[in-house]
Amino acid sequence: MKNPIIYFKTANLKNLIYPAVSFLIIVFLVGSFYLVIKFLSLSLDNAFKTDPLLIQREAVKFKIKEIQPIIEKLKINI
Repeated sequence: MKNPIIYFKTANLKNLIYPAVSFLIIVFLVGSFYLVIKFLSLSLDNAFKTDPLLIQREAVKFKIKEIQPIIEKLKINI
């Protein structure tokens, strides 16, 4: 009969190696997937991020272009 303590220890080591390795592989894959998603979201945020002052300046330019003909008509009438 085998020594049960030695058999138990070797059986535990063999049974723990495969789940540990598979767990590490899963952690690596999930971590790399998370980093890729984070990098893509940061690049998309930077691509679509706009300065509020820039938006306001563009709106003012548009308003000036819109109001300019009315001002010209008023100048003619005066």
